[in-house]
Amino acid sequence: MIIISKKFLKAACPTIQNYHTMVFVEALNKYIPICARTDREVAAFLAQTGHESADFRFLRELWGPTAAQQRYEGRKDLGNTQPGDGLKFRGRGLIQITGRANYTRMAELMNLPSLLDTPDKLAEPEKAVWSAALWWEDHDCSKVLDRVGFVALTKRINGGLNGMKDRWARYDRICEYLHLSLDKRVGY
Repeated sequence: MIIISKKFLKAACPTIQNYHTMVFVEALNKYIPICARTDREVAAFLAQTGHESADFRFLRELWGPTAAQQRYEGRKDLGNTQPGDGLKFRGRGLIQITGRANYTRMAELMNLPSLLDTPDKLAEPEKAVWSAALWWEDHDCSKVLDRVGFVALTKRINGGLNGMKDRWARYDRICEYLHLSLDKRVGY
């Protein structure tokens, strides 16, 4: 499997803040082996998390609240059953983990019970990477990529196809950097 270097991370996430680069390089090399076993899986992980976090710049969902964010409140599918859960458990980390249920699962996987009281821990760079790798593995994202493809993977992560053009562009750029063949756009 590929080792993430500063040069590789800048190629994958061109607008990453320079002062963050080494923190993320170290965390990615530490945690990517949890979830990605091939270069193509690494490319998909970086493309998806790069999109979700805008090149690792936003580790906490910007809050308006927008109409979509207002709908987080009371969403039982996210486990948001208590008043204020929508804001408290908004997207954080590289993969933008959202909802009380996902935070509860992440607290279990990370053995970090205080996460439910202090959800901003997922906005710390190392925990942002760690939580994304754990979420990816817990949701079988590599299997989805391998069996069904990048579009299905996007649906698994995002719930829809938001930002698909950007996700494909990132994935293609990383695959080219790694000299991997580009995926066909079947079904998209």
